Amino acid sequence: MATVNMLVRSSVKGRLSPIYLRLKEGKGTDIRVITSFKVYPEFWSQETQAIKQRIAYTKNFTPEDRSDLTAKLLDLKNLVLKECNKRTAKGKSITKDW
Repeated sequence: MATVNMLVRSSVKGRLSPIYLRLKEGKGTDIRVITSFKVYPEFWSQETQAIKQRIAYTKNFTPEDRSDLTAKLLDLKNLVLKECNKRTAKGKSITKDW
Protein backbone atom coordinates (compact mmCIF):
# COMPACT_ATOMS: atom_id res chain seq x y z
CA MET A 1 0.00 0.00 0.00
CA ALA A 2 1.39 3.38 -1.02
CA THR A 3 1.58 6.34 1.34
CA VAL A 4 1.86 10.01 0.47
CA ASN A 5 3.28 12.53 2.91
CA MET A 6 3.63 16.29 2.64
CA LEU A 7 6.52 18.05 4.34
CA VAL A 8 8.41 21.33 4.53
CA ARG A 9 12.16 21.00 4.89
CA SER A 10 13.03 24.61 5.73
CA SER A 11 12.87 26.25 9.13
CA VAL A 12 13.59 29.85 8.05
CA LYS A 13 10.71 31.92 9.39
CA GLY A 14 9.13 34.65 7.30
CA ARG A 15 10.15 33.18 3.95
CA LEU A 16 8.04 30.93 1.74
CA SER A 17 9.32 27.37 1.44
CA PRO A 18 8.27 24.67 -1.01
CA ILE A 19 6.07 21.81 0.10
CA TYR A 20 7.54 18.41 -0.74
CA LEU A 21 5.52 15.33 -1.62
CA ARG A 22 6.96 11.99 -0.54
CA LEU A 23 5.62 8.78 -2.03
CA LYS A 24 6.54 5.49 -0.38
CA GLU A 25 5.47 2.08 -1.53
CA GLY A 26 6.97 -1.02 -0.06
CA LYS A 27 10.72 -1.25 0.35
CA GLY A 28 11.67 -0.33 -3.19
CA THR A 29 9.95 2.99 -3.77
CA ASP A 30 10.73 6.15 -1.84
CA ILE A 31 10.34 9.24 -4.00
CA ARG A 32 10.50 12.86 -2.83
CA VAL A 33 9.58 15.71 -5.20
CA ILE A 34 8.97 19.43 -4.83
CA THR A 35 5.42 20.58 -5.47
CA SER A 36 4.49 23.98 -6.87
CA PHE A 37 2.95 24.94 -3.52
CA LYS A 38 4.73 27.11 -0.95
CA VAL A 39 4.02 27.97 2.66
CA TYR A 40 5.67 29.78 5.54
CA PRO A 41 7.45 27.12 7.67
CA GLU A 42 6.05 28.57 10.90
CA PHE A 43 2.52 27.90 9.56
CA TRP A 44 3.24 24.23 8.73
CA SER A 45 2.77 21.25 11.05
CA GLN A 46 5.02 18.29 10.24
CA GLU A 47 2.90 16.04 12.47
CA THR A 48 -0.42 16.65 10.70
CA GLN A 49 1.20 17.34 7.32
CA ALA A 50 -0.98 20.40 6.93
CA ILE A 51 -1.22 24.05 7.82
CA LYS A 52 -1.46 24.59 11.55
CA GLN A 53 -4.92 25.19 13.01
CA ARG A 54 -3.94 28.24 15.03
CA ILE A 55 -1.88 30.69 13.07
CA ALA A 56 -1.70 34.48 12.95
CA TYR A 57 -3.13 35.46 9.58
CA THR A 58 -1.50 38.31 7.70
CA LYS A 59 -2.35 40.25 4.58
CA ASN A 60 -0.04 37.81 2.72
CA PHE A 61 -1.78 34.71 4.09
CA THR A 62 -5.52 34.87 4.73
CA PRO A 63 -8.02 32.24 5.91
CA GLU A 64 -9.15 31.88 2.29
CA ASP A 65 -5.56 31.15 1.25
CA ARG A 66 -5.36 28.50 3.95
CA SER A 67 -8.53 26.71 2.89
CA ASP A 68 -7.59 26.95 -0.80
CA LEU A 69 -4.11 25.53 -0.21
CA THR A 70 -5.45 22.77 2.04
CA ALA A 71 -7.96 21.71 -0.63
CA LYS A 72 -5.33 21.72 -3.38
CA LEU A 73 -2.91 19.65 -1.30
CA LEU A 74 -5.63 17.12 -0.51
CA ASP A 75 -6.56 16.89 -4.20
CA LEU A 76 -2.92 16.35 -5.14
CA LYS A 77 -2.47 13.68 -2.49
CA ASN A 78 -5.61 11.83 -3.62
CA LEU A 79 -4.61 12.06 -7.29
CA VAL A 80 -1.14 10.64 -6.64
CA LEU A 81 -2.54 7.75 -4.59
CA LYS A 82 -5.20 6.97 -7.18
CA GLU A 83 -2.74 6.98 -10.10
CA CYS A 84 -0.18 5.01 -8.08
CA ASN A 85 -2.75 2.33 -7.31
CA LYS A 86 -3.74 2.12 -10.98
CA ARG A 87 -0.12 1.75 -12.01
CA THR A 88 0.74 -0.94 -9.47
CA ALA A 89 -2.46 -2.84 -10.30
CA LYS A 90 -1.14 -3.14 -13.86
CA GLY A 91 2.20 -4.43 -12.55
CA LYS A 92 4.17 -1.33 -13.53
CA SER A 93 6.82 0.09 -11.23
CA ILE A 94 6.80 3.65 -9.97
CA THR A 95 9.79 5.85 -10.77
CA LYS A 96 10.59 9.49 -10.19
CA ASP A 97 10.03 10.17 -13.90
CA TRP A 98 6.48 8.89 -13.53
